[in-house]
Amino acid sequence: MKNIEAQNRDTKIRTNNYWDELSSQKMDLDTKEELNQKDKFKTIEEKQDDLLEAANRVREAYQEKDKGEALPSANETQKITPDLTTLETKSGDFEHKDNGNHFLSETKQPETTDQKSSLTWMKKISENYDKQERPRIDKIKAGLSDYKMMNEARRKQVSTRPGLFKQATRFVMDKLGIKTSGSEERRNREAMHIALIEYHEEELLRQKEWEEKQKIEAAQQKEREARKAAQERIEKAQKEQEELEREMRTARDIAEQNKRNRFEKQRIQEIVEQDLNSRLLKVEDLETEVFSNNPEIQKHEMVFEGSEIPVYDLKGLPFAILSHTVDYRNVDKLIDEIGQNTYREVMKNPGVWNERQDKAMETSGFGTRNENARGDTISTSFRDSEKNIDSYVPGELIYGFEQVRADSIISISNGDGGTSNMAGRGETSLSDPNILDQITGADGTSNYNEVLLRRYSENGIPKSPDYIITNGTVSETALKHAKFFNIPIINIDRAAYEKKMEKHGEELLNSINEKDNYLELDQKLTDLLSIPEYKKRWHSLNSIGRKVETLPYGLGALDERLFEVSKLEQQKRLDLIEDVLENYISEIEQATRENKLAPKPDQIKDLKIVVSDVWRQLRSTEKSDAHNDSQSEVGNCNSIEISFKMKDGSRILKTDIYDGENIFKLDQAIKSSHINAVNLKQADSSFYHQLEPLVRRYFEAYRENQKINRERLITLG
Repeated sequence: MKNIEAQNRDTKIRTNNYWDELSSQKMDLDTKEELNQKDKFKTIEEKQDDLLEAANRVREAYQEKDKGEALPSANETQKITPDLTTLETKSGDFEHKDNGNHFLSETKQPETTDQKSSLTWMKKISENYDKQERPRIDKIKAGLSDYKMMNEARRKQVSTRPGLFKQATRFVMDKLGIKTSGSEERRNREAMHIALIEYHEEELLRQKEWEEKQKIEAAQQKEREARKAAQERIEKAQKEQEELEREMRTARDIAEQNKRNRFEKQRIQEIVEQDLNSRLLKVEDLETEVFSNNPEIQKHEMVFEGSEIPVYDLKGLPFAILSHTVDYRNVDKLIDEIGQNTYREVMKNPGVWNERQDKAMETSGFGTRNENARGDTISTSFRDSEKNIDSYVPGELIYGFEQVRADSIISISNGDGGTSNMAGRGETSLSDPNILDQITGADGTSNYNEVLLRRYSENGIPKSPDYIITNGTVSETALKHAKFFNIPIINIDRAAYEKKMEKHGEELLNSINEKDNYLELDQKLTDLLSIPEYKKRWHSLNSIGRKVETLPYGLGALDERLFEVSKLEQQKRLDLIEDVLENYISEIEQATRENKLAPKPDQIKDLKIVVSDVWRQLRSTEKSDAHNDSQSEVGNCNSIEISFKMKDGSRILKTDIYDGENIFKLDQAIKSSHINAVNLKQADSSFYHQLEPLVRRYFEAYRENQKINRERLITLG
C-alpha cells in the first residue's frame, strides 16, 4: 500500500508537467524517443500506472479548462471518473477496474450529478479523439476504391465505437507515443467501420448527385432535343412552305409559260392559217380570171355519167394549192402496207372519205397502222407555181383545198413530217409565222413538204375537197370524185409553167450585179433559188481558205453564170460578216458601259460562231471555251464557223473560214495523203487572220456583257 501511495504522490507531482506538454502539443521529439525507448522495458504494472496517471492528468486538465463553467467539485469528478485502472488487452479492448480491482464496463460507469458539465467534458474528449482519428479514417477511406481493400475492410471492421474513457486513454497514449500492435489493429478496424459508413454515404451521395446530374442532363438533353425537334419542325415547315411556294411559283410559271406558249402558238396558227387562206387558189378567183379572158386559164366542161364537170386548164396562171394525194400509199411506190386497203376503197367509193367521225371510229382500222388504217388527220402539201411547183406527192387522184378551217393546222414540215394519223386532237406545234415562206423559198425542200390538218370538225364532219387536181390528163377516177363531191377539176399544164419559170429565172439572174448590197443580193437569190431548176443547179460557196471549189468541167452557160454569182455572194457575205461584227461589238460595249444587256444585232438573226483551235485543242463560242481534242487530227487547221439568217430572210447562211496555210502536223499530213500540193497551193489564211481578232473581240465583249445578266439572276435568286 505504501508503495502505491508513494506512486500516487509521485504521479501528482508529475501530472502538471506532463499535461503542459500534452496541451501545448510541443513535446520534444527527443523526449518522445526516450519515452518510447523506456516504454519498451516497462512491465505491465508500470504501463498500467502510466495509464492511470494519464487518465488523472486528462481529468484534471479538463477540470482546469472548464473553470468558471460550473465545473463539478472534486468529489463529483471522482464520482464521474473514479480512480480506475484501465487495461488494454492484446485485442485492443479496454477493461476498467475500480480501486478494488473490480472490472467494470463502460456502460456501468456512474452517472454525473451535473449533466451539463459532464456532457461538455465528454463532448470535448470525443471531439479531440475524432479529430485525432480523422487521418486514419481518411487514409482507409481513400483506399476503399480498390475492390480488395473494400472486401478486407468489410471483413475486418469493428462496429463498436470506443467509450469516452477509451477515447481519452488512446488520446493520451498517442501523445505519449505509446503504441501497441493490438491497439493499432483495433483502432484500424474501428476506423474501417467508420470509413466504410462514410464511403458508402459519400458513394450514395455521389450516386445521388450523379443521378441528379443525369436527370438534369437528361432533362436538359430532352429539352434540347425538344427545342431541336421544334426547330426542325419549324424549319421543315418553313422548307415545306418554301418548297410549296417554290413549286407553286414554278407550276404557276410553267402554267403561265405554257399558257403563253399555247397562246403564241395559237396566234401563230391563226396567222399562218390566214396567210395560207389568202394564198390558196379559189374557184371563184378562177371564174373571175375566166370572165376576164385571161389567156393563162381556160374553162370547159366534161360529161361524166350524165353530169357536166367543170374543168379549169391552168396555162401559166399563178397559183398556190394545198393538195392531198389519195393514192400516196400506192403499193408500187411504198414498201409498207399501212392504209393500202383504205386508199383503194376511197378510190372506188368517194363516200368512204366523206364518212362522219363516229362511223369511221366503228371501223376496225381506225387508229391502227395496218392495211386498213384510218385516222383523224389529213396529210397535205403546199406548193406555189412560182416557187415550189413540184412540192407535192404525185398520184392518180389528188384532192385540192381552197381554204382551211380555224384551228385546223397541226404542224408544217419542210419535208415529210413523219406524223401520226391520230394527232387530230393535239395542239398545234407551229412556232414560226413565216413557215410558208420557208418551205416554198430557197431553203425549201425539192421534194414534197407536209401540212398536217385536222380531218374532222368539232361536230365530226370530215373535211371535203374543193376541187380535183390533175396534171395534163383528166382520168375517169378524177371525174367520178368530182361528180360525187360536186366540185370542178383543175388541170395544170406543167410545160406552160416551166417556160414561165425559166423566163422569170433569167430575169432575176441577169439583175444580179456587183452594185447590189448583200440584202438586195439575198432577196434576189431567195426568189431565184425558189425555182426548182435553179435550186438544183445552185451551189453555195460556204468555205474559204482551203479546198477552193471550182466549176466542174463540161457544164453549160447557166451553171457558169450561177457559179460566178456564187463567188460574188460569198465575197459580199464575208464583207457583211465583218461589218456586222464591227457594229455589234460597239453596241455590246456601249450596253456594258450603261450596265444593260446588249440587244440582238439588227441586220441578222440566229447568229452562231464557233472557233476551233486545233493547236490548243479548244472549241470556243461566245459563251465559253471548252477543251476539244477531236479537231486535233493530222491535216486539220484552225477554223471559224459562222451561220446566220438575214433579218427578214429564211435562208440559213453558213460560212467556214480556214487558216489554210497553217496545217496541223503538216509533214505527217503530206505523208498520209491528207493534204497534197494542190491543197497547199490553194490554201489561204488572209481572211482568217483578218477575221479571227474581230471574233475574239466579239466573244470578249459578249461574255463581259453577260456578267450583268448573271448578277441580275443572282440578285433575283
